[in-house]
Amino acid sequence: MELKEVLENYNPHWFSEVKPKGIPRQRYLKVLEKELKEKRITFLVGLRRIGKTTLLKHFISFLQHSIEPTRILYLSLDHPLLQKHNLGDVIREFRKMNEISRKEKVYVFLDEIMYVENAFQWLKVLHDSENIKIYATSSSSLNLKDKKAFLTGRHITIRVKPLSFSEYLIFRGKKTKEPHLLERYFEEYLRDGGIPEYVLSRDASYLVGLAEDIIARDIGSQANISNLLKLKELFLLLVSHTGKMITYSKLSKLLGIKQETVEQYISYLTSSELVHLVYRWAKSFNERVYSPKKVYLGDVGFRYALTGKYSSGSNLENLVFLDIMEKEPFYYFEKGVEIDFITKSKEVFECKLREINENQKRVLEKFKRRGYKIHIVRGYRDFI
Repeated sequence: MELKEVLENYNPHWFSEVKPKGIPRQRYLKVLEKELKEKRITFLVGLRRIGKTTLLKHFISFLQHSIEPTRILYLSLDHPLLQKHNLGDVIREFRKMNEISRKEKVYVFLDEIMYVENAFQWLKVLHDSENIKIYATSSSSLNLKDKKAFLTGRHITIRVKPLSFSEYLIFRGKKTKEPHLLERYFEEYLRDGGIPEYVLSRDASYLVGLAEDIIARDIGSQANISNLLKLKELFLLLVSHTGKMITYSKLSKLLGIKQETVEQYISYLTSSELVHLVYRWAKSFNERVYSPKKVYLGDVGFRYALTGKYSSGSNLENLVFLDIMEKEPFYYFEKGVEIDFITKSKEVFECKLREINENQKRVLEKFKRRGYKIHIVRGYRDFI
C-alpha cells in the first residue's frame, strides 16, 4: 500500500461530505472550536476508548462546511505504514497530493501520537515552520510528560473524561425532567459509569476486554513488564478498594511482590488513567507523601464489570473526583474524621447519600470559617 493510498483511505471527506457514526459530545466540540484560532498544538488525553477518535471525526465533520476539506488531514498513527515515515514526510505528501502551498494553512489531526517515533521533535518542527493547526490524541500519558518538554509553550492539554450524567442520559435516550425517573437513571449511572460504547451496549465483557487491552497493550508493551499477572491482580485489588485508603506496603504483602514494584506498577496504571491516586491534606510535604493514598478509577463502570459489585457511596465519590480532578484535590483525615476532597482553590467536597455526622459537621464548619466554599454532593441534582 502506498502512502498516498493510506492518506486517501483515512480522509474520505476529501471526496464527499462525511457524517460520522456516534453521538457528538458538544461540550468538547465547543472547546475544540475555540482552539481553532490558537497556533498552539492541542492535545486530547484520556482513557482508551473514552471517545477521542469519535470526537476528532465529529469535529472534522463540522469543519468540512467552513474549511476546504482537502486542507484537513486525519491520521491514525498506529497504522504500520505511517510508522515507517516521519511526520514531516507525511505532511509534505499531503500538501503535494492536494496542491497546497506551504503558505496555506492546513488542519492536521493525529490520532495516537505515541505510536510515532520522535513524534514530539517533529511536532515542534512542524509547529515552528509550517502554517498548521495540530490536534493530537494519546490514550496513555506514559512518558508523555517528559516528551512534551520539547513543546514548552507550544501546547495545551485537554482531558476527555467519561460521560457526564447529562451526556449519559443522551446516550441512553432518556429524556425526562421527572425527579423519580432521574433518580433511577442516576442510580444506573453510578453503576454503569461513562465509557460511551459501554453505555450504549451495557455489555460487561466490553469493559473487561478494555481493561485487559490497556494492561497488555498500553502498559505491558511500552513498559516491558514481564509479570502481567501481578499487574492485573494489583488492578483488581485497587478496583475493590475504590474510595478507600491504601498503602504500598499492604499491597506488597497481599501480592507477594516488592514494595518498589507495587509503586512502579501503580505509576503505570495511573499513566494509563485506569486509576488515580489522591494524597492526604497535610501541612508537611513528607506527611502528604508518606500517608496512605485514596484510590479512584478512571471510570466507575470498571468496578461492577470486573467484580459484579459496587458501592453507590464510593462510586458517587469517584464521580465527583473525576469532575474536579483538575483542581488537584486532597482528602482530609484527622482524629478519625474524614472529608472527601479539599482543593488548593479553597473548596471542600463531601459526598453523602446519607446524613453527615456531627464530627464531619464540625470540620466542615471549621473550613467554612476559614473562607472555604463547602459543597455537599448528595445525588443527581448536583450533576444536572
